[in-house]
Amino acid sequence: MTAAQIAAPETTSAFARNFLIVAGLVFGATGLTFAIAPTLVPAIAAAPDPTPDAINDARAIYGAMELAFGAFLGFAGLRPRLHEAGLWLAIFVGGTAAISRFAGLALIAGTPTAHAAYGALDLLGALVAWAGLRRLR
Repeated sequence: MTAAQIAAPETTSAFARNFLIVAGLVFGATGLTFAIAPTLVPAIAAAPDPTPDAINDARAIYGAMELAFGAFLGFAGLRPRLHEAGLWLAIFVGGTAAISRFAGLALIAGTPTAHAAYGALDLLGALVAWAGLRRLR
């Protein structure tokens, strides 16, 4: 870090801070829930006889990764110098999740229509993060 970066005022906003903290709490709580009880993941719960491999993958992806994502967003929300990084991460994760869900609806017959609502929520999160990023500039 250069002397200019250290001396520069932090670019932040209450909007960005609050978004990151709330998103961190939501993803952290969801991740912790699925890490403890991966059979609550809808795709696993709907399976008639989920394999141990599927349950462990659900714990790792929906549990541990969401918990880590939430922890970073919350951490970034408490550190003004990390607001921009946290917002960019939320944009990338929310945006790619939305694209993936909408692609699944378009490409895979029988995809539950609930994925349209999930994709809309993912996209909304990315757009709110984008709004927070715009307030930093």
